[in-house]
Formats: sequence, structure tokens, C-alpha cells
Amino acid sequence: MKWFGHLIRMHPNSTVYRVFYNRTSGKKARGRPRKRWLDGVAESCERAKITITQATRTAQDKNRKPRHWATTR
Repeated sequence: MKWFGHLIRMHPNSTVYRVFYNRTSGKKARGRPRKRWLDGVAESCERAKITITQATRTAQDKNRKPRHWATTR
């Protein structure tokens, strides 16, 4: 969840931000879709009983202490 906070606060021109939000083109692989990093973040949010939107708002506010993030480990 710490990395999620860093990513949310990154400048849109940073390389990491652009890579994360980039959509690839081309054919999809056959079989079950691979689990993405954001899927893991969503599962952590479910365990903490918060939404992705709430987690995003918490991450954007550096002064706000994310109490519920301690329970996601």
C-alpha cells in the first residue's frame, strides 16, 4: 500500500506513472489473465473494508494518517 501512495502522488510525466497507466496494444495471451499488481491492491482494500477511491484519496493527502493500511499486511 505504500507503493500505491507513491504512485498516486507521482507527477503524470514521470516514467513510472506513464508505464503504470499505459495500455499495451497487440494480441492478448491465451488462458487465464495474469494477476495484476492493482488486483492485489484491490484485495488489500477489500480486507481493510475500504474502496479503491477511498485509498486513492488517502494516498493523495500526505498529511492524513492511513490507519486502515496497517491492517492490510
